[in-house]
Amino acid sequence: MKKYLFLCALFCASAPAVANAQTLSIEEATQKIKYLEEQIQILKKSLPVNIESAKNPDKQQLDVSVSATFLQPVLNDFNIYGANITKASSFSDSVEWKTLDYGFNAGIDSSISYQFQNSQFGIALDYSSLNANASDSFKTKKGGGRSNTIEDEDYDDSVSRTVSGKSSINLYDWKLGSTYSTALNEVVDLNFGLGLQLSNINASIKSQESGSTSESSKVTSDFQGWGPYFGSGITVALFDGFTLNVGGKAGVLFGQSNAKIVDYDLNEETNNLENIVWTDNADVRSVPTYGFDAVIDYTAKLSDSLNLIVNGGYQYNNYVGGVNSSFSNMADMEDSPSLGKSSNLILQGWKAGIGFSYLF
Repeated sequence: MKKYLFLCALFCASAPAVANAQTLSIEEATQKIKYLEEQIQILKKSLPVNIESAKNPDKQQLDVSVSATFLQPVLNDFNIYGANITKASSFSDSVEWKTLDYGFNAGIDSSISYQFQNSQFGIALDYSSLNANASDSFKTKKGGGRSNTIEDEDYDDSVSRTVSGKSSINLYDWKLGSTYSTALNEVVDLNFGLGLQLSNINASIKSQESGSTSESSKVTSDFQGWGPYFGSGITVALFDGFTLNVGGKAGVLFGQSNAKIVDYDLNEETNNLENIVWTDNADVRSVPTYGFDAVIDYTAKLSDSLNLIVNGGYQYNNYVGGVNSSFSNMADMEDSPSLGKSSNLILQGWKAGIGFSYLF
C-alpha cells in the first residue's frame, strides 16, 4: 500500500512540471528531472527485487566458485562380486548374488565464468571430479564363491569360505562453452549454455576368496570421450539476496572404451596361482549424458564491485553406458566371452559451495 501512495505522490509531484513545462527555465527543468530521478532510485530500492538485476550489465563480470559434492554412485551391472548358495539344491533356485553398494562420497565442482560488457553472452569453464570406493564381504553357506571370473566356479563346493569385494570409481569431467542469459521479467532470468564436454570414467571391481590359495579376479573399465552438450535453466530472485537456480544439461560423448579381466586361479597340478587375461580393447561407443540440479544462492555485497556467493542444493547426472561391463558378472567366460556390454553410471546427491562475483 505504501508503494502505491509513493507512486501517487511521485506522479502528483511531477504533474505541475508537465503542466508548466513551457514556462520553466532550463535550470528549473533540470532540477525537476534530477528530483524525479532521485525518487525513481528510492522506489527501486524499496522493491523486493532489484530492477537492475536483469542481464546485459554495463560492466564486465567475473564469477569464480568451488563446491564440495556428496554423491552416491549407482551401477546396474558392475557391482556383483560373489555368489552365495543358501540351500543344497539347484544353483538357479538357491543362488544369492552379493553386490557392492556405494554410499555418499566426497567430490569437487569448480567453475569460472566471464560475462562480456554490455552483452548477454559469456563464456564458462566447469570442472568436476569424484573418487568413490566401496567394499564388503560375506561367508558362504552351502556353497558359493567369487564372481567376475573367467574360470567356471565350483559353486556347489560346500566348504565355507570368506569372499571379499572392493570397487572404485574415478570420474573427471570438463566443460567449456558459451553462455547466454536474458531477463524474462523483473524476477526471472532465462539461461542457456552450449559447448564441448570431455570426460574420463574409470571403474574397477575385485573379488577375492580367503584361504591358502587366495584366488581372485579383477575387472577394470576405462572410457574417455568428448562431445557437445546443451544446457538451459532459470534463475528466480526470491528475497533479501536469495535466488533459486534450476537447470539441466544433456549431451553425448564419443570415445573409446577398454575393459579387462585378470583372473588368478589355482592350477591343481602345480598348486600355483596362474593368471588368465581377457581384454576388450578399442570398443568405440557413444555415451549419452544428462542431468539436472536445483541450487539456492545467497549473495552478500562486500563492496561496490565484489559480491560473496554461498550456495547449496541437489544434483543428478547419468552417463548412459559409460562403464564397460563386458566381463562383469560372467561365469564360465572361458567358453563364451561376452563383449560390448555396458552399465549406466548414475551420480546423485548434494552440493555446497562458495564463490565470488567481481564487476569491473
